[in-house]
Amino acid sequence: MRYRLLTVALLTMLAIASAIASRVTDSAQNSISSLIRDETQWTRVYFTDVRESFLSLSEARVQGRGVASRNNGWGGMPFTFTIKVHRNNLTTRDAQIDFADGTNLNSNSDWIRSPESQSADVRIERPRWYENVQSRNVTFSGWADGREPFELTVFDRRGRERSSTTIHPNMNGRWVTRLNLPAGNFRVVASRGGWETGDEVRFSVQRANGSWGQNGERWNWNDWDDRRPIATGSTVGGSIAITAPRNGATVDGPSVTVSGRSNSSSVMLTVFRGAEQVTRTSVSVQNRRWSTKLSLPNGSYRMTVVSPDGSTQKEVGFRVR
Repeated sequence: MRYRLLTVALLTMLAIASAIASRVTDSAQNSISSLIRDETQWTRVYFTDVRESFLSLSEARVQGRGVASRNNGWGGMPFTFTIKVHRNNLTTRDAQIDFADGTNLNSNSDWIRSPESQSADVRIERPRWYENVQSRNVTFSGWADGREPFELTVFDRRGRERSSTTIHPNMNGRWVTRLNLPAGNFRVVASRGGWETGDEVRFSVQRANGSWGQNGERWNWNDWDDRRPIATGSTVGGSIAITAPRNGATVDGPSVTVSGRSNSSSVMLTVFRGAEQVTRTSVSVQNRRWSTKLSLPNGSYRMTVVSPDGSTQKEVGFRVR
């Protein structure tokens, strides 16, 4: 009886510890994702490896790797990251992100609360990002939160759907399936309806290397594994962030403050209502921040902010009440 009680107590403690660790890594990933989306042109962030290490009873360090990409785009940028997380209130600080192209991002040393975000409920473990699969009978596997089915869809380099199947995870949330694919470069997407809680991976079949990066750059994940840490201190050039209003927000009008950050000297701001352009104005940037007020009646709007050379753009949708 005593042995059974001790076993139950130990299992309970392990479950609690696992839950705390999950919250710590979730907080770290949310902060890293937010920093990348706010400070660069990348709009989607995927994590391929996340590890937590002990710093003190109150602090943990979370490190790992991932890939940033654009909405439904083909190009992707590998990165490594490190960040500190406070175990009690899940605030974060001292983030460092090193991208494969040599640029990097850093947060300050003040504790800040990580933005709330939906956690992924589907993950792809095989194939890995940028893996070159030798067999045309490709094995896909991973895990899911719960046994609810989801769709696994494979697209080719031109965005055409090459294969799709419904996956039913087992009682432990694990799943595996095999699909026959021709030689080429592919993108596989696993989702229960929204990319925010799904996952995707770029991979090739019987190709020595794929064209994965921007402007025809070629990234090989095995090469990236062996890269040394990149020196810190610089920021991503030409970056744009919109801090207000947030995407999907409802704000009070008619006077609406729009603001953000940029490395450029100015940004071009354009607001649309449906297909109609409502306003277009150039806003100067001071100390990497820009801000202006717009007069907008009630309604739904789409706002784009573009760098002077047009190379970087951010967009949000919002509603004025």
